[in-house]
Amino acid sequence: MTRPAQALATMSAWRNFECRAGLGDERAEKWLAFAWFAEALNLTRDSIQIAAEIAAFEPALADTDRDALITLVLILLATLAEGSTRLPVSGVDGDAALRRLLQPLAETSFGAVAPLRFASSIRALLGGDAPRCVIGYDDEDYKPLLHLGDSVYLRKTRVTERTLAGRLALLMTGEPSPLVNDAELRRVAAEVIAAPIRTASGSVEFSQEQRAAVEASARSRLTLISGGPGTGKTSITIAIVRLMARLGIDPRAIGIAAPTGKAANRIREFLDLALSATKDTIDSALIESHLEPVTLHRMLGYSEESRRFRYHTKNPLAYDIVIVDEGSMLDLSLMERLTAAMRDGSRLVILGDANQLPSVAAGAVFRELMSLGTIREPRGHLQCVRLERSFRTSATDAAGRAIVAAARRVNEGDAGLFESREREDGIARRKKTAELNFYGVEMLAWSREAMSEFLDRWHVERIVGDGEIAALRQRVYREENGAFAADELDSLRRLFAFSSASRILAVTRVLDSGAERINQLMHRRTVGISRAPATRLAVGEPIIAIRNDYERALFNGDLGIVLRVRRGSDAPALVGVFPRRDNFAAYRLDTIREQIELAYAMTVHKAQGSEFDSVALILPEKKIPLLTREVVYTALSRARCSAVIVGIEAVLIESVGEKVERYSALSRLLAT
Repeated sequence: MTRPAQALATMSAWRNFECRAGLGDERAEKWLAFAWFAEALNLTRDSIQIAAEIAAFEPALADTDRDALITLVLILLATLAEGSTRLPVSGVDGDAALRRLLQPLAETSFGAVAPLRFASSIRALLGGDAPRCVIGYDDEDYKPLLHLGDSVYLRKTRVTERTLAGRLALLMTGEPSPLVNDAELRRVAAEVIAAPIRTASGSVEFSQEQRAAVEASARSRLTLISGGPGTGKTSITIAIVRLMARLGIDPRAIGIAAPTGKAANRIREFLDLALSATKDTIDSALIESHLEPVTLHRMLGYSEESRRFRYHTKNPLAYDIVIVDEGSMLDLSLMERLTAAMRDGSRLVILGDANQLPSVAAGAVFRELMSLGTIREPRGHLQCVRLERSFRTSATDAAGRAIVAAARRVNEGDAGLFESREREDGIARRKKTAELNFYGVEMLAWSREAMSEFLDRWHVERIVGDGEIAALRQRVYREENGAFAADELDSLRRLFAFSSASRILAVTRVLDSGAERINQLMHRRTVGISRAPATRLAVGEPIIAIRNDYERALFNGDLGIVLRVRRGSDAPALVGVFPRRDNFAAYRLDTIREQIELAYAMTVHKAQGSEFDSVALILPEKKIPLLTREVVYTALSRARCSAVIVGIEAVLIESVGEKVERYSALSRLLAT
């Protein structure tokens, strides 16, 4: 094995670059180029480590082939992160995929012709005999990568996809346990609809498509319901729960889950409010049963220590029906684990938005299944319902209507977003930060000066706030026995309402336009020090939980604020405060520091399932593979009143015109 290959097998590629351990300036420059390339694909530098270690298993490769293999692994990992389960490398799809994913290489020291050169090298590598240690050419080959047909797979992903296809086939062809005949189902569903639930904003009236979705859940073993923001998916969830209870299903046999703790908490709050407002006997029984929406990992009994799931094919869940929200966030592996844990005859209902970004792991399962069946032409026992009507905006809400309409045009790939100022579904151009109205959809032309001015204004208006908000951030709160006193709650609710109303969204975590960099810049504005380390949080800063902690009931995606809190007779201390139903929970920063990060900005992926009054989408200076119309659509659809896009118009137009294909073998496997 050559010295570079030995180094790559034992060290991270990035540390290799930093240390320059015998690799020379030329080799170091190459790893710097790979590092930038990985960031442009929204991959961490750890991905270079993975790619380098895989390449190190091929000790006889020439440097050119080794670089091609490392690049192949990187673009395969990027493809998986986009929601695909395979990377096409030949044919029309292969040409398009390689051209798009390799394009950032042209901006590195590899040079402008690098995309074509690496595409040719990758194809030559796959067609030769050299990489047989790591690339298999049959489903039975036990190699990290599999080259099957026109695509390359990670073996683990390929096995998971085949397993999931088999489990879905059983769900789609097996007969569900009979509940009632169709006439009785319609009668009971009509009763549920006739006694609508009440929320904080009033009674929920169901549209015809929502009624169809509720009924479909009782007819099929697998029901998918897709709709954009404001189409009433959460209301449908409650209606399905009420329907199932009236059809004789024990409330304890109804499981409700979501991929994130934040989404599960939102359903829990909605469920508590909706059911508490009714006086129906069956609804009262549902309340007494203490239905508890949880994360999917918790429902499936995942153990961090053993990295295993308690519930599986030989120990299935004890539910007659499982309802899952935020289905677009379901990745291939989690969907496979869920279907494995479904007991015979049980039903699965998944709600989501097929137009949103898929999960951050492999597999756009929800979107692909939505394409297989409709309510008019169900495939086996799969029914798919699309919700088109949005209830989010009223006839008098011009700003909200403009955002919904613009998001719809983006989803359709309409590049004429700036053509007419008279159209309320377009985007208004703003040359300077001072011109922003924070109403509807606006675009601020990017420059370094404009970006700095925008962050200054956002910090003053959306973070610091007026005198009252600023005072609420700086005051000392009192906590007794794990809760805040009644006279403190109004202040905390006012502060959190202000803080949660606005958010900056970024396309990636990395790069100068990424969430990490923006959080760093906003942190410096808060503390007033130009080079303040982000590890030392300051009072008033927004934070977000980045992993689930069931012991503390702190879940991935929970948003909080760093505040001064006095506990009993102790001196005031900085703690992380998070909303908890009717109160708030406070955690010492030193106990949760590894579970939180700054949240002035978050990625569009991280913002899925959230809604804000105002959002700002920061675009990268150049088009990168991750920036597609799905990213722009998802970002815009997070906003209720204002969406500001900061970037270069040509980059936005190119992004809206690009709809990335998610490559998967799931449909093909289900058809066989």
